[in-house]
Amino acid sequence: MNNATRVWTRRISRESVDSGIAQFICYLAGIGILVLGFWKLTRMPVTETELFFGVLLVLLTAVVMIAIGLLMHLIQLVKDRNTTHGNGQSISA
Repeated sequence: MNNATRVWTRRISRESVDSGIAQFICYLAGIGILVLGFWKLTRMPVTETELFFGVLLVLLTAVVMIAIGLLMHLIQLVKDRNTTHGNGQSISA
């Protein structure tokens, strides 16, 4: 059982690489949601109210994905700042 636990908790890349990949995926998802959402809204027979709320939901979902991507970058910057202090010495336990 101990070997199975070690396999799932093993690191295969650095946190900065993982953060960059997650950031890229969030940006890509935000742009994809924006493009595909508007494309789908133009193809559907909707009323004026449905179109308004559809555009609002597409925009908000895309903005949330882009905001999550920005937060990924900021969280990684804070982690990097907290783990190394000035001359490269670790300040966290």
